Amino acid sequence: MRACFRADYAEILQRKFAVATGDLKTYQHCVHIEPREKGGVYLVATNGHMMGIFFDKHGTADGPINLIFGRNILPAMLPPKSDDIQERLVCVEDGLMSIRSPDGLATLVSAPAQVITPDRFPDWQRIVPSGEGSAPAVAFNAKYLREFAFGGKWLALSQPDDLGACRVQVHDCPEFLGLIMPIHPSSWEVRKGLPEWLV
Repeated sequence: MRACFRADYAEILQRKFAVATGDLKTYQHCVHIEPREKGGVYLVATNGHMMGIFFDKHGTADGPINLIFGRNILPAMLPPKSDDIQERLVCVEDGLMSIRSPDGLATLVSAPAQVITPDRFPDWQRIVPSGEGSAPAVAFNAKYLREFAFGGKWLALSQPDDLGACRVQVHDCPEFLGLIMPIHPSSWEVRKGLPEWLV
């Protein structure tokens, strides 16, 4: 099996989305790499409660593969902040995983690839909502939204008025009510429906 794709995408998915506890041989601990028929690869990870999907238009893979990026690989997946290199690559070949320079020529670190059989990853495209829906898209400042995660296991957001503040409730803290104002981004458009690379 051969595959090559952006290391920064895989690092985010491994660190943020593939973090379920338990058996280290389950799909909830891996990043799923899947070739797209029209070119490029999808990178997908889920812990069973949330899912992240990246599309690497320059990525390649012979077929679907599930990889776990361990502590010996993760630190090398992102370049130092002082480094001008924007993207590093993960390349898998002959059972070996390596982190390479953007041109794929210089190997920075390598280790045996931790692979989980492809048939253990769920059919992720089946659960992606396909329609635009009737509810308007709402955008929030991510920095402000994170401030509400000070306790409990979940946040509940409700917006009684399409233009007004959104109410935030924190699990296990009925004594608290938060409000966050939606934003109207000027530099990007809130997408409705699916991105073009997923249709």
